[in-house]
Amino acid sequence: MNSTKWARWVGGMGVAIPLLACAASGSFHVVSREQTGGELALEGDQTKAMEQATLAMQQHCGGPGSYAVVREGQVAVGQVTQTQGAANSGTNYNRSGSSTGSSYGETQTTQQLTEYHIWYQCGGAPAVVAQPQAAPVQQDPNAQAGGSVQVQVQGGAVVGQPQ
Repeated sequence: MNSTKWARWVGGMGVAIPLLACAASGSFHVVSREQTGGELALEGDQTKAMEQATLAMQQHCGGPGSYAVVREGQVAVGQVTQTQGAANSGTNYNRSGSSTGSSYGETQTTQQLTEYHIWYQCGGAPAVVAQPQAAPVQQDPNAQAGGSVQVQVQGGAVVGQPQ
C-alpha cells in the first residue's frame, strides 16, 4: 500500500471508529427531576444507558441504595409521517390511435416515536415496618366462657364500668 492509500485508509478509520463508538454507546437525558425523585429517558444501548442513569440517580438521591425505581417502560414521544409519491406516465394504444397520459399517487406512513423511561423515587424502597404485636391476654381460669357484658351509654359515651 503506498503512503497516499495508507493515509486515506487511516483517515477513514479516524472517522469510522468514533461513529461506531457512538452507535454502541448508551446515554440518558433528564425528563423531569424533583427533590423526591424524577424521570429519565434512556437512549442508545439500554444496558450502558442504565449504568449511567444509575450513577445519576445515586448522585441525585445520596448514594447507592438511596433510591428505588418505581416504574419503567416505553413512552410515546411523538410521531413521524413519511409521504412517498410516484409518477407514472405511459402511452395507450387502441384502434383509434394512441394517447399519452400520466398519473401521480402518494402513500403516507405514520410511525410512533418512543423512548424507554425510568421513574425513580429518592429514599429507597418503602420500608416495611413490623407492627408490634400485643401481648396475649391472660384469661382468668375461673371465669366462665360465653357470658355477656352490660354497659351504660348516655349521649354516646360509656358511663361507669361494665357489669
